[in-house]
Amino acid sequence: MKPFGNSLPCDGMDHPFKKLVVYHLPEVTAASSDLINADTIVCIDENGENEAAQELLKKILQSVNVTAFSQLLVESEKPIRLSQMISIEGQNLISFGPGLRQLGLSAKIPLYQIGKIGAFRILLAEDLTTISSSNAKKKMLWEALKQMFDADDR
Repeated sequence: MKPFGNSLPCDGMDHPFKKLVVYHLPEVTAASSDLINADTIVCIDENGENEAAQELLKKILQSVNVTAFSQLLVESEKPIRLSQMISIEGQNLISFGPGLRQLGLSAKIPLYQIGKIGAFRILLAEDLTTISSSNAKKKMLWEALKQMFDADDR
C-alpha cells in the first residue's frame, strides 16, 4: 500500500501526529461485490482453472439448475477470509479443493456432506480434476448437490 502523502503538515511544531502517514484503502472491486450478493459461491483451487475442469464445473452446476454464481480462485499459498465476504442468508458455498482453513472458516465438515456455518450451507469436495477421474466421487458429489439444492426448492 502506498502512502497518500509523506506526513501531515504541522507547521514545524512538535506534534504527536507530525509523522502520521495516511494510506489509501483498496477499492471494492466488481468481483467482490458479485461475491457478496451471489446465492451460490464456488471456490476452486489452481487445478480448477484449466478448460476441462471449467467445463466439468459448468456441467455440475447446470445439473442442479445453478446458472448464476460467483467463482473464487483460492491459491494454496494465500488463504482468504471468506466469512467477511458472505452476507446473504441462505447462501450456498461449494468448494472444489480448498478446505475450510484455506477459506478462513473454522469448522469440521466431512467431504461430500452438507455442513452449515451461520446462515449458509457448505459443501466441500475434492478438486475438479480428481472428481473427473472417479465415478464414485461424481456419484457422492451428485448426491450431496441434490441434497443441498432440493432444500432450496429450485
